[in-house]
Amino acid sequence: MKSLFYLLLFSLFCYIPVSLLAQKEKYTKSIGVYFEIRSDTTNSKRYTEDNEIYKANYIFHYSIEYFDFNGIQKYYKYLNYSPILSERWDFVSKSDSVVIEYRMKVLPDLDIFDRRNKDYDQSVIQYTFWQADGKEQPVSEKTGLVENKKNIWLHPPRTDLTTILQLNPFPCVRLPMKVGRIWRGYLKIGSGWGDERWITWEGKITNKFKYRISGKCTIETELGVLKCYIVKSVAKSTLGKTYLTSYFNSHYGFVRYEYINIDGSQILINLKKVDVK
Repeated sequence: MKSLFYLLLFSLFCYIPVSLLAQKEKYTKSIGVYFEIRSDTTNSKRYTEDNEIYKANYIFHYSIEYFDFNGIQKYYKYLNYSPILSERWDFVSKSDSVVIEYRMKVLPDLDIFDRRNKDYDQSVIQYTFWQADGKEQPVSEKTGLVENKKNIWLHPPRTDLTTILQLNPFPCVRLPMKVGRIWRGYLKIGSGWGDERWITWEGKITNKFKYRISGKCTIETELGVLKCYIVKSVAKSTLGKTYLTSYFNSHYGFVRYEYINIDGSQILINLKKVDVK
């Protein structure tokens, strides 16, 4: 009888942690991305507090360069607020007021997003844009990031010139990372993201993504020499193809983006530093 009692006790002891663990690691898959399902719905920090790379209050500083389809570097700046995206900014000559950097801050909680959508299931990030003279542009953007044991996926900045990145593959890595691994995703995109300076369309299009971890490399960055995985990705739609090559480091996350846009232009983005506030 004692043996049976201890066997039942041992089984109960083992069963509780396993079932709780399974509950914490539930996921739903949508648009090719694994999103966590968390039971603690009253905790506004639930999608950020366990992040290992993109931690709450971390600020990632990125330089940004734009080259037109002829390979000529061009600069842009914010002009004024307008509900028409194409009137908010323009290409200009190089000056102290052009945008050369953006910063991505990981907010500690869901901010206003859970008030808009009770089922919101991402960490919240805020993008701010900075001029060559060190001044902040009067525009910012809040959006989402996913970091969990299945994958890391984020919305790129999509304000003013960077609106063009809506048509490119979104940065994503599938975990665990392994050279040769392939995965797919998709995104439906409305015509409101169009701009006559690159392309416009009517209705919605579906952008289909294909990602492949093509290899490993060591690159020089402002943070030092970093080991990275290279992720090659392509997006296809009725509008054409776009591309993203991203470089992912296990400590800093995405440290370099090389975009080829829908009009053949390029955007190059490099991580400069990380700080906490």
